Amino acid sequence: MSVRLKSTLRIWTNVLSGEELADRFQRPDAETHNAGELMSPRNPRSQRRKSSSWHLTSDVAESATLSEHLGWATTTKRSLSQLPDDARADVFVGAFLDGSMGSFEISSSDAESLANCGLTVVFDVYGGDDEAEDAPMQQS
Repeated sequence: MSVRLKSTLRIWTNVLSGEELADRFQRPDAETHNAGELMSPRNPRSQRRKSSSWHLTSDVAESATLSEHLGWATTTKRSLSQLPDDARADVFVGAFLDGSMGSFEISSSDAESLANCGLTVVFDVYGGDDEAEDAPMQQS
């Protein structure tokens, strides 16, 4: 089984705007959202964001190990200065499997590093069969 991974460090706060977070962290390349914005700008009836947020997508290769992605997240979070007191943070990991089943593990040392810097891990897992169902059928 092979797996491709994509990771994003996400920070939420009620104190600063998304732009203020980007300025504070000196990362204009991050995606930002502001409290009160629509969750889906294309749907005027969508819910509004409760907090401002800052999302930085990893430049770690998709073929890298989970440990490398988690290491990037902990190192990046530690480098951020002056987080607001109310800040919440997580690392979002998208896992794309080449089959419908698979597994991965978080080592105890990675779990300790995540806990020590206050990061929760959120996984979205996609099986290869999911992609096949969306593909057009080939006719012979």
